[in-house]
Formats: sequence, structure tokens, C-alpha cells
Amino acid sequence: MTAAVAVTIQAIWRPFGARGVDRVRVVDLDLTHPDALIDSTSLSRLPKDILQVPMLKDVLTEDFVYYYEQNESRLSLSGTVRRIAFEHNLSLGDELLTKVMNEPGELALWRDDSGKLRYWLLRVKRNGMARLLQGAANVALSDSQLRKAGELSLGGDDATLYALEYGHEKTMLFASHGDELVVLSDAGMLLEAADPAAVEQAVASGQPVPEGTLLKDRREIIEGLFSDDSDKQDRFRKLFQLSPVKSGHQMVVDADFLSFGYQQFFPGVNALKFEFDGSGWQSAALLDGERLPEAGWKSSRMWQAAPHGAALCTSLPVNWSSTSPLLKDMAEDGAAAEVLAAQLEGPAGVCWYAKSRIASPLFITRMKSAAIAQQQAAQLGTLFTALIGAQEPARKDRFPVATRKQDGATLWQRPVSARYGSHKVAADQAEEFSSDRYFPVTLAVAGEYVLFSPDERLVTDALDVLAKRYPSAADGAEQPDQLAMIVTPAGLAPLFQHEAFDALPDEQEPVLRAAAQQHLIPRLKALAKYPPLRVSLAGSVPRGLAWVDLQWQAQAR
Repeated sequence: MTAAVAVTIQAIWRPFGARGVDRVRVVDLDLTHPDALIDSTSLSRLPKDILQVPMLKDVLTEDFVYYYEQNESRLSLSGTVRRIAFEHNLSLGDELLTKVMNEPGELALWRDDSGKLRYWLLRVKRNGMARLLQGAANVALSDSQLRKAGELSLGGDDATLYALEYGHEKTMLFASHGDELVVLSDAGMLLEAADPAAVEQAVASGQPVPEGTLLKDRREIIEGLFSDDSDKQDRFRKLFQLSPVKSGHQMVVDADFLSFGYQQFFPGVNALKFEFDGSGWQSAALLDGERLPEAGWKSSRMWQAAPHGAALCTSLPVNWSSTSPLLKDMAEDGAAAEVLAAQLEGPAGVCWYAKSRIASPLFITRMKSAAIAQQQAAQLGTLFTALIGAQEPARKDRFPVATRKQDGATLWQRPVSARYGSHKVAADQAEEFSSDRYFPVTLAVAGEYVLFSPDERLVTDALDVLAKRYPSAADGAEQPDQLAMIVTPAGLAPLFQHEAFDALPDEQEPVLRAAAQQHLIPRLKALAKYPPLRVSLAGSVPRGLAWVDLQWQAQAR
């Protein structure tokens, strides 16, 4: 059974692992709020249906679909299940795997400390699997890898929670009741370590060692998944305002996961959804109109300052009041910082360009007016001087901040040494820097706009846009107020290539470079052939919490 679950997980291409029950450690996560959710009528179809998107088909290839077949975790699970089936004369293995993959399923995922979607919970209909699961109770009495881990209380009835150990210190939990089967990827999602005294007593008396103690609040959540209470049973769908999928798949990703934990600054965007109805894919954004800025999500003025040709550029409806506590903590003059936060308005823009680095995007924000921006310029410069920079060993201090005027704008700049900086250090300055590369970190106030980037070139490009010397991202947009994101595959490809090759470890660089040339470069070349895409809100901003469709439009090169 758990072998089948592993295959399901590998269909979204993440190798997952967990610790053995005897060494269980509580996993730090909110079981009520997954970072991603997949609802599918047939999990086995999901990888192939994803490849119906032409760009993904060209970039990912068939290896994407069949990756899980040879994954180490999948093979380890499969071997464990087959051993149990052989030794206990059970009909497990490929038959069970196939049935699980072909059943409707709901897969919730949570990130680990590194930000990867490592932990998961799978719920599927048992249907034809009941006969295959009947032997689990007897096996758990005598098998070293399949054991009872506890009991779930289900309205006067009980369901046994089983633990299946596989591979190296990996354990999954599962329970079934009625026509529902629930599997958890890691014992620590539901168990905490058993009481040491109870373990010693069990060992001394020759009794089975307790697997751990069920965490009360989490146990109740799992029990709710088996209940007749729709609020408890469908808690994950209701969290994301989803209806049960009728055909195909629904994939939802929480905005906090996508933004690496920065969603608190734009709480009006809750999640993104990708839905396949059997004929094609659609996407939507879950927006909360009550938590968007008062002016809504109108982005035209932001796009008017963004240089044309971004590899990726997105508009974020920042709630500027949420930045006030952060600015207050960072600034020497907390009251002045609060005033500054109150003068910012409109969506912010974050844009990456092929000529720079992933770590050095361009940030675009606006003040309520050009006059207010000039009034706040000194405070912005003070913040920049206080917060930007690192001590250079040769200087035993940070580089000084250089201030200058350009086209009516005020600019502040400070060089900062960085291994993966956007600029090379000149030979005659090498002794002053702690690395052979650096970022010329730059802040500019131009009219009502505030521009920032670790790469001076991007700020200069934005100033050229405002001076009408360079085209803006808004040029040619039919409804720039509705425009949420721009994607340029021809810009993403060289950006990814640069970052990938720069990250190769020196001692293995020739071998890995050859592998990248063979496998990565052809995929990036395929990506670069696609035209730029503009993603816009297809409807108006809701008053409350609701999904708004996204419209993807290909543009001329």
C-alpha cells in the first residue's frame, strides 16, 4: 500500500523521506494548512496531462513522467511491500499500486525547513483495495517492518493506525475506514516519541515497544478526514475554496509557499490554482478583496516604470501598512519610518532580467506623489546607508555610500562583495574586496517612483524608461491595470543557464558541466523558442474571498 503512495508522490517529482518510528521526531508543520493541494480523479494520469502544455512537453520530456519508476524511495518501498507479500502470502505489490494510482485522490503537501515539499498526506477511496488490505492486521502482529502505531477514534468505531518502515530510517503511517484510506509520509506528522518509562517497561516484560504517542490535535484532524462532517472531511478543499473535482485534476499552491514566506506583505493573494478538465488547463488566483489595498490591484503605473524585456516580472498588491512594523524595527528613527510606510501606495513590481542574476532583481514601488517622494528621499537614503552593505576585511568597514543626481533623480550606491555578484571586481581594486565579484547595490528616487536593485544596471534601465529613452513593459499592453505577470522564455533560458553553471562545484565542475551541456542546454534551448507571455486578471477583484481566472496571452517577439 505505501509503495503505491510513494509512486503517487514521485508523480510530482519530489523524493520524500521520513525517520523510523523508533526515532520519531515531531515534524513542525500546520496540519490544517498545507502548502499545496492536488485533487485528482486519477493520480496516474497527472504527469501525462501536465505534458499537454506544449512548453512543458518540450522542456520536461518523457523523463518527467517516468522519473518515479526508478526513484530510490519508490524502489525501496516496492521491495518492502513485495517482501511482506511473499513472507505472509498476501496479494500485495503491483496490483495494489495500480489500484491506488487509478483511484480519485487528494494529496496535501507541506514544506520542510529547507523549503522543499517533503511532507505529504494522501487520501484515496479504497474501492477495490479492501481485499488487499484485509491481511494488514495479521501481518502487523509478526512483521518487523509493518506494525500497529495506535488507534483512531471514529464516532464509536476505531481504526488502526499502521506504521510501515522501509529503506533507511523511513516510516509511513496509514489507516483505513469505510471506503477511505489515509497515508502520511512521516511518522512525526502524527506521533511524538513514546514515554521512555513505557519503553523500558515494555522491553523488560517482553511486550511490543510502543511506537509513540499520538498528538491529540493532529489525531483529531486525521479522524475528521474519516468523519461524515463535511467541514472536517473536506477541510483542505474548503481552505482553498474548492469544489470536488469532477474530471481531471486541480492543483493549488499557497501564496506563502510561492513567496518564500513573504505573503504577509500581500495578504490579498492567497493561492494559485491550475485545473485540467480533460481538454486543457486553466489557471486562477484566490484573491481576498478585503485584504487588498484600498485602490485594489491596479498595476498600470508600475508597469510604466518596468523596463521592457524582463525574463520574469510580477506585480504584487502590497499592503504597505504591513511593512510599517518592519521599517520601524530597522530604522533608527521609528516614527519617521512609520511615516514613510504610510506614503507608499500601489502594487510593487519585482523583475528579473537575463543580463543580471537571480539574486539581483529590480524592485519598483511608488509614493503617493512626486512631491512626497522628494520629502521622503532623505529618510530613504538614511535607511539605505544603515541597512545595505557588509564589512570588507581589507577595509575593516563597509564601502562608503556614493550619492549622485541623474535626470532629476537621486541615487545612492554602495558596492557589496558577493561570490555570485553581478559585476567582476577590477584588477586594481581586488585588494579592497573580499571576493572577485560584487553587487553595485543601488537605490533611486525618480518622480513618484522608488527603484532598488543589487545591480545598478537595472535601476539605470528603469530611469531610462521614465526618461522615455527605453521602452516600458506597459507598451503594447491592452489592459495594463489587469496585467499581473510577464514571462519571457527567451530571457529565462540564459538566466537559468548562467545560474546553473555558476553553481557547479569546482572539484566536479568538468563532469557536471558535461552533464549539463548534454541534458540541460537542449531543454533551455527548447524553452527559449517560445514567445513572451502576459498573464492578466480576467475578472474584477472580488469583495471577499474568491477565485479570479487568469488569462495567458502570447505576444509577438
